[in-house]
Amino acid sequence: MRHSVNHAEGSGPGGAAVIAKLPPTQTGWLSGVRDPDVGKALTLLHKQPAHPWMITSLINEVGLSRSVLAKRFRHYLSGTPMGYLARWRLQLATQVLSSTSQSVAEVAREVGDESEPSFNRTFKREFGVPPVRFHTQTRHAQHKPDRGRVLYQRLQKCCGIVEQL
Repeated sequence: MRHSVNHAEGSGPGGAAVIAKLPPTQTGWLSGVRDPDVGKALTLLHKQPAHPWMITSLINEVGLSRSVLAKRFRHYLSGTPMGYLARWRLQLATQVLSSTSQSVAEVAREVGDESEPSFNRTFKREFGVPPVRFHTQTRHAQHKPDRGRVLYQRLQKCCGIVEQL
């Protein structure tokens, strides 16, 4: 996904061509990237996910009013900019938890959440398991591929985890 953001900004060959071919009525992440203002917001959120973003700082960077940015985000991504950021941070956290030995507190700070208890509640609400259990199961699952694949597939199905960030 990070690679897609970079291409969507026009920094890679062919990225603009792919986005330009989307129908004007298309919604979704790629269509949001095509919108200059939503695309700028997405780029900022993806490049600096741990930044202490507030809606006011994001709208100042993008140069839109709060209501216009919120309306465009809802149109393309069916949610708010801050909701999108929260889900993006959780996606990043699943990657870090499943691929490193960092503690849950370290991961929470790395993805921009200064409160470990808040991170724990949000993670469990989103994925159905506390981050420490996810961390333990996915790290343990690396040694048992079938069990890890089943857990990861369940999380993909229920929560839309993307394989490659």
